[in-house]
Amino acid sequence: MNKRKSVFYLTIFGIIIIIIVATTIKYLDYKKNKKYEFVVNNIESLAKKCVREQKCKKENITLKNLYEKMNVDKFINPIDNKEFSLDSYVTINDFEFILK
Repeated sequence: MNKRKSVFYLTIFGIIIIIIVATTIKYLDYKKNKKYEFVVNNIESLAKKCVREQKCKKENITLKNLYEKMNVDKFINPIDNKEFSLDSYVTINDFEFILK
């Protein structure tokens, strides 16, 4: 009888640990994705501003062009903590960020 109780409690404890770990991993992924969306929105806004100020031509705007013409610091990808590629660009038609 005592052995059954300990196995039961150990099973419940294991299930609770699995739920906590899975929830934590999902929450951390959610936070990274939100940070990524925030950075991408900033890049797209900066591209719009560059076009409005007529510093950028009517073509796809690479990050390299944004760094040079808008004098901003480099953008860091929060998912892998590395800088975005200089070849990544914002399309001029709908101001959508394309990661390369």
